[in-house]
Amino acid sequence: AYREHSPTWRKLESLAFELLGDLCSGSVKDRKAVASADTCLICVARAMRLISSHQNKNGASKENTPDETDDEMDEEVDVSEKFPEAEPHPDDLALAAAAAGFLSALSSAAIVRDTVCRDGDFLEALSQSAISSPSDELQFGTLKLLVSTAPYVSAEGPLFADALAEVLVSALSSDKKYKSSSTFNANRVHQAAASGLLVVFDSLSTDTQKKTAACLAKHFSKSVKNCIVTRATTRDEDRAYSAELSLALTSALLLIRGRDFVDEVFTAEVVSGLVQFIQWRQEPKTSMANTNKNAWD
Repeated sequence: AYREHSPTWRKLESLAFELLGDLCSGSVKDRKAVASADTCLICVARAMRLISSHQNKNGASKENTPDETDDEMDEEVDVSEKFPEAEPHPDDLALAAAAAGFLSALSSAAIVRDTVCRDGDFLEALSQSAISSPSDELQFGTLKLLVSTAPYVSAEGPLFADALAEVLVSALSSDKKYKSSSTFNANRVHQAAASGLLVVFDSLSTDTQKKTAACLAKHFSKSVKNCIVTRATTRDEDRAYSAELSLALTSALLLIRGRDFVDEVFTAEVVSGLVQFIQWRQEPKTSMANTNKNAWD
């Protein structure tokens, strides 16, 4: 039945990942219950395989298998052999996105975090997908998964700060056009990237900090322009989540204070943008419709 009805199975599997992701996002108690389940690592290995297989189709990374992982992974990845042996369908972007959402929601659990963060091949595929993917949902899902690993970066190993920052800077500076809806637009992608950079900034080398700071400042100036200059011609769908993006950008810019390169980043244009941003926010006629007023404040 699994092989004969694979489209139906993939739909059910996608819904299952979405349900597990919602449970893990709902409360700490639910997340711990999922992480402690006997079959949790089987689900994690399956989710990793789905994401890697899709990226393998685009030539970014070869699919990770138990035999190809580091010896340190031991039994954590070997549990994938217990899953039905049919390979995941590489064209099902929705399923891969749901798998990424599940891993992102569960990444704070040590047993899951160790499995994901120690697999170099998977992290490579994840990074490629977070920068470029034919599916907006999959790209956003893999980017959120990478951001969820930011608190656990190290100075060396498969997941280290400078490498993660490079991916996040690429995502933040990308000019890719996303299809906007009531629940998704480019601001959500850029907010996720900026939030990740906020977490890892102090762990970066000086050169990477300078590059990251310049990217954050440039995007802040762009955000100010969108709020003030082009707001009248911007659709509501495109303005959504602009408050959360601005909060992430300004919070990250605070980390630049006191750095040796602060004068190189806070140019006259950036300082002017900060002033204009405050003036725009305090203007009585400024409308906060369809945005998060608390985030603006």
